[in-house]
Amino acid sequence: MLDLLTDVVEPAAERGAHVDARRVTRAEEALLVRDGRVDADVTEGIGVRVRANGAWGFAATADVSRQGAQ
Repeated sequence: MLDLLTDVVEPAAERGAHVDARRVTRAEEALLVRDGRVDADVTEGIGVRVRANGAWGFAATADVSRQGAQ
């Protein structure tokens, strides 16, 4: 995953004053029980922030594949 985030950040870093990217994975347990099991909900995503020409931009996706990150 680090290679993927680096590949996303490098082209933007050439044009922006600040660039960062992060991957977030969150797991939550719900109090819902189905067939005797506690239901769990897992979400993932990638966020990229860029500052260029004095303005901030942000993009995010729930698609953590290379295509989704690009």
